[in-house]
Formats: sequence, C-alpha cells, structure tokens
Amino acid sequence: IFDYGTYQGVPITTLLDKVGGFQSSQVLSVKAADGYVKNYTYGQVIGTELTMYDPATLSVVNPEHPVTTILAYAFNGTSANLETFSGDGKTFLMISFVGEDGYATIANQFARFVTEIRIYDA
Repeated sequence: IFDYGTYQGVPITTLLDKVGGFQSSQVLSVKAADGYVKNYTYGQVIGTELTMYDPATLSVVNPEHPVTTILAYAFNGTSANLETFSGDGKTFLMISFVGEDGYATIANQFARFVTEIRIYDA
C-alpha cells in the first residue's frame, strides 16, 4: 500500500471527457519523468477493476462507494508533499485513487512523476 493519506486532484474521466472521452476498448498510458510507463484498463480508470485494501488491517475489501482515479496535484493538503524526481526540486503530478470509504490500492497502481498521458486503442 502506497502513501496512505489524502490526495486531491482532478478525476481522470473529467480530463478524458475534454478530449473526446475514453472507451472500454482503449488503454490509458501514463509516462513518468523517470521513463516508467503504466497502462490502465478502462475498468481501472473508472475504478471497477482495482483491488482495494483496508489500510488498518491490510485485508482486501469491496468498497461500498465508487473509487475515482485522479490526476493528483496535492497530498495531505499541499503539493509540497508530492515526491520530487532526482532531487531537482520539481514536483510532479501523480495518478492516485480516492473514494469515500478511505481504502487504498497497491503501490503498482500509482504512477508518480507524470509527464505524459495518452490514449491508445487496445
């Protein structure tokens, strides 16, 4: 589980709607400043294909409320809490997941140091 806390950001689906939407036959690809690339399925983007955990017990749970995939610009109330890359002092956005239930997903679902977001046909 990665950095349990409060993330603030814009829902990815809001951003995708601004550029024509996102279909179940597509993949969202996120590239990071360190070259890491993370691909998300439609279900992951809309929050239905994520394994969620209770951070207190680390047990798998099924959230009662929807999970929203966001492009986070702040963690615990400030952008200064997002990680910097290579000690250059630059703070990058990140892909994170939020929901009313306060559950978390595993670290490999997050994407840090986001520099590029693309949509591909699967």
